Amino acid sequence: MADPHSHFWVYENKIKRYAAIHRANCGFCNQGEGIGVGYNRLHASWRGPFGSLDEAARQIFARPASLHGFMFCNRCMKWEPEAPLPRAS
Repeated sequence: MADPHSHFWVYENKIKRYAAIHRANCGFCNQGEGIGVGYNRLHASWRGPFGSLDEAARQIFARPASLHGFMFCNRCMKWEPEAPLPRAS
């Protein structure tokens, strides 16, 4: 079984209409529990865990009408140009 710390989670902010990909062990993510302060489940949600960055990105692209954009967490993720994101199908 894969290490759960290698999983990815998607945080979706329903008010600001964006999503962010986090690693499971990120301090903001905390295995999909968030930081516990200022987090309102009516306005935001965590989706996951996903076994790969590709799976997490596909979750975001499956909901394009509800989101204005997405980002990678600036704490736990760095853009890797040699690992492109999948295109919406």
